[in-house]
Amino acid sequence: MSDQGRALRTTLRVENLADAPVVRAVTLRRGLSAGLGRLRASEAALVASELATNIVKYGCGGEIELDVDLQALTFSIVALDRGPGLPSLEDYFKDGVSRGTPRAPDSPLFSGLGSGGGAVRRLADEVTWEPRAGGGSKISCIIALESGRGPAGISKGREKLS
Repeated sequence: MSDQGRALRTTLRVENLADAPVVRAVTLRRGLSAGLGRLRASEAALVASELATNIVKYGCGGEIELDVDLQALTFSIVALDRGPGLPSLEDYFKDGVSRGTPRAPDSPLFSGLGSGGGAVRRLADEVTWEPRAGGGSKISCIIALESGRGPAGISKGREKLS
């Protein structure tokens, strides 16, 4: 694929919980510069922050990649952890888990206050998960740049009030 119409990819290392606010701030700025409204860019920043926090808590560190594809009109957030990774994306996205209700008490993934996966699922227009060779997980989130699709269409009306 040609890089024409694609902005530079930003890769952020995530090694400890102090990195999550940095990921959030960088994602907010990248989202705004890509053309997302203030509320939608804040939602993208929350998605990236939740993923960064989980990389540290459950994935032994990793990276967050931010990318803007101007041809496809998408802002993507990709979380790459080093393992042990998530047992399944379905469990990660259960809303009860994001509110701190453990679904599998014997699993280290669900031992904390929650995974934040419910928020990620609600705020991103598209989310995919896959295990990585050698361990770990890859979670890819797409946020549409054009209004009228997914949460972007809902949040646009709220942004006019601020």
